[in-house]
Amino acid sequence: MHVKIIYTGIDHPNHIKALDKFAMGVKTSGDTIEGEYPSQQEPDCYVIFGSWKDRDQPHHNAKREVVASGKPFICIETPIFGRKPVKDYIQDDCFRVGLNGFLNNRAKFVPDDFYPDGNRLGMMTERLKVDIQPMKKPNSNMILLALQLPGDASLEGQDINEWFRGWVDALAGVNVQKVCRFPQLPRDYNREILEYAEENGWTFQEGSWSNLHHTIMHARFTISYSSGFGVDSLINGVPCVVDSDASFAYELAHKDKKNLHDVYMPTEILRDQWLSRLAYHQWFLDEMESGECWKHLKNMM
Repeated sequence: MHVKIIYTGIDHPNHIKALDKFAMGVKTSGDTIEGEYPSQQEPDCYVIFGSWKDRDQPHHNAKREVVASGKPFICIETPIFGRKPVKDYIQDDCFRVGLNGFLNNRAKFVPDDFYPDGNRLGMMTERLKVDIQPMKKPNSNMILLALQLPGDASLEGQDINEWFRGWVDALAGVNVQKVCRFPQLPRDYNREILEYAEENGWTFQEGSWSNLHHTIMHARFTISYSSGFGVDSLINGVPCVVDSDASFAYELAHKDKKNLHDVYMPTEILRDQWLSRLAYHQWFLDEMESGECWKHLKNMM
């Protein structure tokens, strides 16, 4: 198979490193990389780093061209399991890697009727230092909602402000502690909706990696749209409500605004099965370099 790696507009050192390692794995597996072999052959497959938006910027333009080509493409993105603190650029050594997309509802990560090797989950938790907590009956009086950055690609066009307003209305008059968590400062959000939420008893928290697990552990359940927050919630043993099948937690989530007094909580067995599959949604740099990641995805093309 002839593969073209798209570097256009990618300037973060760790992003370039991930693409380089993936290219090495392709060659180790006996396939060829565009630009390294004199050939008039059209690429059979592309590899990109990151999501794409409708913006006139070199990296977005290049990735949209790949998507529009109709050919298979591999998308390397931020991890969803064992995420690290957000810094100027991604410093992870383990990335989500999907076929033809990066979201739960758009990309393919494992073959149909896939039976995972449970040992991989143990390896992932050890290397990423993930502490999976038992699922527990909620006894808290606090509901925790996580916002996403307006315009984030994983929202797929959903206005996060209006989504939040819908939950403010749904929980109006409910006698619980309601906490809204920001991924960054609230100036990026609709001030009128934030004030409306305050009038309805909501308080706000500026989210950080350091307060993530502590806050989730004190929640009755969490609410999110399509971010990795639902995954974080389930890993910490807390039920989650998720509103988009783009979320990787969607399979085990409570899926509407009804019956919130009895939010769905998956069994330990179901969660373990889900986590075992999730362990194949992302790969370490050394697995990219060895070709193991490429072989897994190539088999699904």
